[in-house]
Amino acid sequence: MAKAPEALQIGNTTFRRPWRIPEGLRVLKKFNNSYDFKKNRKSEEYEASLIKSISATGVLESQGKDKSWKGGHGRKFLNFCQKFGFVTPRPKVVRGKGIYDLNSNGEDEFIIDFLKNTNSSLAIEKLPFSLTPLWNLLAETESEDFEITSEQKDIFLKSLYYQLQPSVLHSLGNNYKGEIIRPLQLFLRIFFKLDEKNMEQTLSHGEIALVVNPSWTNNLDTIINELKEFREKKKGKERKFSKEWFEKKGGKKIFKVDFDSIWTYADPNISYLVSTGLVDKIGKKIILNSSKKEISKIISKEKEIRFTNDYEYLEKFWSGGLLPFEDEKYLINKANLNSNILETKFNFKDDVFSDKQNIKKTIYKTEDKIKEFEEIEFFKSQKNNSKEIVSTLENINGDTISYNGIEFEPEPEHLEWIVWRAFLAINSFINEIKNTRGFPVDSRFLPTHHASGGKEDLFFEFEDYCLIVEVTFKTKGSQFKDEVEPVYRHTAKRMNLYKDKQVYCLFIAPEIDLNLSSSFQRAYYDSQNQEHSGNIVPITIEQFTKIFLELFHKKRILTPIIFKEIFDKILEMKEKTNPMEWQLHIDKTIEENISR
Repeated sequence: MAKAPEALQIGNTTFRRPWRIPEGLRVLKKFNNSYDFKKNRKSEEYEASLIKSISATGVLESQGKDKSWKGGHGRKFLNFCQKFGFVTPRPKVVRGKGIYDLNSNGEDEFIIDFLKNTNSSLAIEKLPFSLTPLWNLLAETESEDFEITSEQKDIFLKSLYYQLQPSVLHSLGNNYKGEIIRPLQLFLRIFFKLDEKNMEQTLSHGEIALVVNPSWTNNLDTIINELKEFREKKKGKERKFSKEWFEKKGGKKIFKVDFDSIWTYADPNISYLVSTGLVDKIGKKIILNSSKKEISKIISKEKEIRFTNDYEYLEKFWSGGLLPFEDEKYLINKANLNSNILETKFNFKDDVFSDKQNIKKTIYKTEDKIKEFEEIEFFKSQKNNSKEIVSTLENINGDTISYNGIEFEPEPEHLEWIVWRAFLAINSFINEIKNTRGFPVDSRFLPTHHASGGKEDLFFEFEDYCLIVEVTFKTKGSQFKDEVEPVYRHTAKRMNLYKDKQVYCLFIAPEIDLNLSSSFQRAYYDSQNQEHSGNIVPITIEQFTKIFLELFHKKRILTPIIFKEIFDKILEMKEKTNPMEWQLHIDKTIEENISR
């Protein structure tokens, strides 16, 4: 028997964020339409040219290079799309020549055989990396900037529902005779088993990386027992403990890869499990979405999926059709339930949501509308949560924070999230709630990732001015090197957009580097050489916490106007002092205001 693979891996690390995928797929379609496989079958050339086109859109997290292999990231993207059922499998490559093995028309014999053996009605071309109907469903959707919609979550669910390892789309070698893993179902079963054993119903990054992924088994008792041992012995920072666990269990000799790799592999697993909508993310932990537990339970209890052959499997996977349990009764009940929630809980009714020809569309629209209303509810509740907000702010730069009874290590996005919640509590902004944050959230309104590059962390428009908020855990040289340019750029962009209002930027960090202060005291020149004064106010997390604690939590007098008065007082001395003096003036101004 061949050895089991190193780790269970959903997707890969080239495209870690689900909202990037639709744009990548649209580029792939356009690229394939203009590519001539009859004339050029060199695999490296095709894959390198493809990733260059995708990189130009800005959706790729890497730079499109993989050491000396210029087509490396192109192949990784195609491999990802293949495993997710969005494109047909990579054609065979002629040994020693590096060219795709195609017929005289540049067509892939595998696809020709698939169409011949299934009499399939699926609209698939015969060229390499042809796009499947499942791809078409996703490519026709639009991500809400950095956040995926209910429809996109459903498409990712369709994909992960059918993913098997190994399979014709996920080879582990011809000699592999081990267990077949259905990743989505395995993770769901683990959650329900944790519940049965009265253990915390979460899976942390370290538990996924060091226990679940490398176990490569469907035996829940084996996995749960090791999770129990991991939790009993865990102490301190999870990554540090996980590395010690890795070494004690045999290190690279046992896990077959180095620690950094096995730790990194867990990230896309988390990201794409969350993309189904069945799972939420709390820090570096994942937990079942309570509103979707019915679906999770159905999938967890299903028996092994069986297909007559690979072609039957692909036809079902690629079709993008309804899942087996989604019969007419199930869909009608779900649509009615959503409509009732909107009408009874939120007093909202709209006939446009009653699409009887496509019940799924009604479900998508109603789910998105419910989330919109629930975010408004979340926003309104923050004014009554100031004690918890203060507590989180006080601990955000420490080892752990707690939310709804679950402890987790804070990540950069949680600093964005807790400052966002503080401003939601203060209220008085006039832009839409979802436009106040630059980070995506799950069903619990917890961040699934930090704000994407090129976008400010938070933005609030008030009646009298606009406020950008940029936060970071970085300190010293890395703070100066990484934060000055983007903070200035974001501020200048908003100043150009809001010429009739003053624009301020509040920069918050554990400590403020003097070089950063000095930079914010000087003018900034944009790409058109236009000078901007900046109006950037750098303060520490502790100073922000003091303001919120004293003026909002205790005295209930904090308003955007009071913030503006503080900013103006601080900025008065921006050009009249050196960086150290300015920092002392900032601290003095804050102390004077919280004593009012």
